[in-house]
Amino acid sequence: MIYKTLRPWFFELSKKDPEVAHEVAVGALKFMSRNKFLLSLMRGELFEGRLTQELWGIRFPKPVGLAAGFDKNAAAYPALATMGFGFIEVGTVTFLPQSGNPRPRIHRFPKDQALVNYMGFPNVGAYKVADNMHKAGTIGVPLGISLGKSSCTHVEDASLDCISSLRTLYKLGDYFTVCVSCPNSPGVRELQHKKYLFHLLKEMVDSSSGFSAALKIKRKPVLVKISPDLSRRELDDVLEAVADAGVDGIVATNTTADLDVLTSGHSLKAGGVSGAPLFMRMLEKVGYIRANLKKIPIIGVGGIMSSEDAYETLAAGANLVQIYTSFIYNGPSAANEMNAGILALLRENNFRDIREFNRFFCRLLN
Repeated sequence: MIYKTLRPWFFELSKKDPEVAHEVAVGALKFMSRNKFLLSLMRGELFEGRLTQELWGIRFPKPVGLAAGFDKNAAAYPALATMGFGFIEVGTVTFLPQSGNPRPRIHRFPKDQALVNYMGFPNVGAYKVADNMHKAGTIGVPLGISLGKSSCTHVEDASLDCISSLRTLYKLGDYFTVCVSCPNSPGVRELQHKKYLFHLLKEMVDSSSGFSAALKIKRKPVLVKISPDLSRRELDDVLEAVADAGVDGIVATNTTADLDVLTSGHSLKAGGVSGAPLFMRMLEKVGYIRANLKKIPIIGVGGIMSSEDAYETLAAGANLVQIYTSFIYNGPSAANEMNAGILALLRENNFRDIREFNRFFCRLLN
C-alpha cells in the first residue's frame, strides 16, 4: 500500500530515465542483502507447504518467481528471496562483460501496465557474476541463472560462449536458462532458427552432464526461453529441437517486439514490450507447448499482473510462473499477494494444494 502511494512520485523523479529507479532499487536491495539482520526482518509469508512442488528434483516452495532481467548481476537476490518469491532467476549473464544499448533504454506505459526495454543484456560478465554469487552465498529458494550470447560473439559461436558461462557459474545455480529470444541484443533471436537451435541446446545439455560428472554433483537442468512472436511453424521447429536435444524445460515467454500491442502513444522504433499487453500471447504459447509436449515443465512469464492471471497460466499448462513488470508496478508485496491469491483460488476451486491442482489439469490436458 505504501509503495503504491509513493509510486507516482518515484516514477515522476525518474521520468527521463526509468533505469535510474531500477538502479536505486537494486542498490538498496544489494545493501540489504549484505546485512543479515535486515534480511531477518524481510521474510515473505509461508503457506504451510500447500504451494510447494518439486521439479527436476528441486523443491519450489511457491509457484511465483522473479524473472530474469531485474537482478542482472546477481547482486541483490538474497533480499529479493525474502519478498515472497518461490524462486529467483538472475541475469541475463553473458560470458564477456558488456554495457548494453545506449540510455534511455527503459520506458514506462502505466496506462497499459507495460514496460518497453531496449537493454541489450548489460551485465558485468560471467566471472564477476560468479564472484558476486560466491559472496552472497545460498538462499532459501531455488536460484536460476539466465545465460545469453555476448553481443560481440558471432551466432555460429554462440554455443562456445554460453558453455563458457555455464562452466563458470555451474556450481552456483540450481538451473540454467538459455535465452534465445531477446529482441534487443544482436543475433540472439536468430538462435531460435532450426539452423542453430538444436546444436546450441544439445551442446548445453551435454555440457551440463559433463560438468556434473566432472564435479561429482547432480546434473543441473537446462531450460530455454522462447519468444512470444514465433509463428506456429517456428514454434513447432523450436519444440522439435527442445525434444531432440533433451532440454529440461521451457520458459515461455520473453518480451514481444510488436510495439503495436501498446495503446498509449509513443515514438519508439524498437524494444521489447513486457506487462499486461503480453498476457494473452504468452497464454496461447503456454497452452500450445503443453498440448504438444505433455511432460516437459513450463515456466509461464509475460503479462502476469494478478493472482487470477497466474492461476490461469498454471491452468493452461505452466508448472511455475514468473513476474517482472508486475513487481515494478505493484512493489515489494507483489509476490506475496500473488501467492496468497493463488492459494485462495485453489481453495475456492476445492483443491487441497497445488500438487492436486497440477494432477487434475495434467489429466484434463492429456
